Amino acid sequence: MLLLASAGVQAQETVSVPEEPACSCWLEAELVATLVDDDGRAGLSNPLVVERTAGGQYLVVPANRQGAVLLFDSLGTFVRPVGRPGDGPQEFRGVIAIQPGLGDSILIMDAGAGRIAVLDPRLRVARTARIPVFSAWFGTTEVGDIVVQTAIPRGAAQDRIRVFDTAMTPVRSFMPSDPVGPRAPVASLRRRLTVSMDGQLAVAHNDRYAVELWSLSGEHIKTLTRSPDWFQSATMPADARQAPPPRLETPRIDAEGRIWTVAHVPDPAWEDALENVRDRSGRAAPGLREGAQSSLLDSVVEILDPETATLLASLRIDAHVVFISPDGFAASYRQDDLGQPYIDIWKFTLVSPGVL
Repeated sequence: MLLLASAGVQAQETVSVPEEPACSCWLEAELVATLVDDDGRAGLSNPLVVERTAGGQYLVVPANRQGAVLLFDSLGTFVRPVGRPGDGPQEFRGVIAIQPGLGDSILIMDAGAGRIAVLDPRLRVARTARIPVFSAWFGTTEVGDIVVQTAIPRGAAQDRIRVFDTAMTPVRSFMPSDPVGPRAPVASLRRRLTVSMDGQLAVAHNDRYAVELWSLSGEHIKTLTRSPDWFQSATMPADARQAPPPRLETPRIDAEGRIWTVAHVPDPAWEDALENVRDRSGRAAPGLREGAQSSLLDSVVEILDPETATLLASLRIDAHVVFISPDGFAASYRQDDLGQPYIDIWKFTLVSPGVL
């Protein structure tokens, strides 16, 4: 029976995070690898999904081949496809998300086949389970519960958090504050969920710098907000001559309970970059997912302490970060002038004074 956590819809404390970092810490970024596909054997393109395994390998789902899962080693060399397109065993039809599972397992949200696949440490499908809702934002807890946010049952979008047990039986459902209508288009959903193994939930707004903290029982604990100068507009550009708006992407919770956020902001030279895109493509409409247009965007990586509601460190880099792991590994996508795709792997490290 589905249990509703009615207490969860009541908004609790909203805390404004101070602009200045609370410590003398700083973030360092090191480029550690680049995923390449020089011979075209992998079929790498603009990635819909990038995820890092416990062994330091990378799983990539190209946006134009959602049944394909590509495995790269820690140095960026293509190893092999994982499974193959289809509906049978060891096959995928429409992968929209990949997340670490219990132990060294990997969970794959296959919306095309209507199921979640569990991969063992050898990246073979150990089992699959039907699930009634699908989302690009989901995670698992230390007891194996699956938490899904922005669920899409039968094509109708709902900005709701749902909890399932290991048998994919519904356990609980609750709606974040400021819900959208039940028939709102998927594009209007404004949040991205992350789940830590101990059950912490952080839900980041896409169009403003706000991170909601929730418990698995459906209690809204607090909302952290920031108002930096570089994150102001929440609307899409009216035409191609305007800068793309800032966006807050999927956060991550690290082993110390700190929240890592990634914000996409317009590059200072975005107008020049847009002209270069127009020259190569013959069209000017910017898009956040277009590989040739990733030069329009910088990324700001920050670490928040939810307990003290403070900023620990912030770093802006000239790259379009599409993924970050709880231990600070991140992936950014770019294309060269010939359209060759590359996925750069970064390592972000929080450095404290006296620790070098």
